[in-house]
Amino acid sequence: MFLQLSTTAATLWKSWGHKQKSCKDLLEQLRAYKLKKAPYNTEFSSTSSESPIDWWLTIFDGNNQLQRLATKLFSISPHSASCERQFSSLGWFFGNRRQRLNLETVESLEKVHRYILSNAEKELSYTKTYEEDYIRNLVSMATVNNDDEYDDLPDDSDLTDLNDEEGSDTNSSQNTNAIAQLDIEETVDLLPWVVIDPTFVPQCTRSFSDDDGESDFDVADLVKK
Repeated sequence: MFLQLSTTAATLWKSWGHKQKSCKDLLEQLRAYKLKKAPYNTEFSSTSSESPIDWWLTIFDGNNQLQRLATKLFSISPHSASCERQFSSLGWFFGNRRQRLNLETVESLEKVHRYILSNAEKELSYTKTYEEDYIRNLVSMATVNNDDEYDDLPDDSDLTDLNDEEGSDTNSSQNTNAIAQLDIEETVDLLPWVVIDPTFVPQCTRSFSDDDGESDFDVADLVKK
């Protein structure tokens, strides 16, 4: 079990951009934690208000690879959002009109559905990303009234005669001929609230100068050594 834990920790550490020397230090600190050597022999009180992350934040061992790994894992917030999404989609497959599906069929349908949603851009060749100018033009075309829709309306003379017969004044006739146009950018701000650059991936665990050594190494071989 300790070998599996060491391999998993080293694999995570390498995937976060750390090199061989830093990964080796992590394995040494993990071994010291297993043997309860200093500073990992500090007492932890589970009955008080102290949390595990509080305990780890007071452990200092060199560049603190193990401390940084532990605090990063303890910072993950568990949630059931993915399960709730699957339960919601299963309601479409198994409902009042379809109740004779066996468990294997329902499970297979959900797996295919979830796979398509997760790999739509890769699997569906016709999907593409539109430019911002193209989307704005579509919005403008959808919000500005088309003149072709008003071809069946009477012309100016017919409207004038109709208004004269009804006793309307000239201002009401002009208001009838006016076509209101909506500029959505004056009503709704289409700019994003938060701009995130997807090309930059921050390495929040590399705040120390522990990135010496090779970047291409075999984790399993390093753990065995």
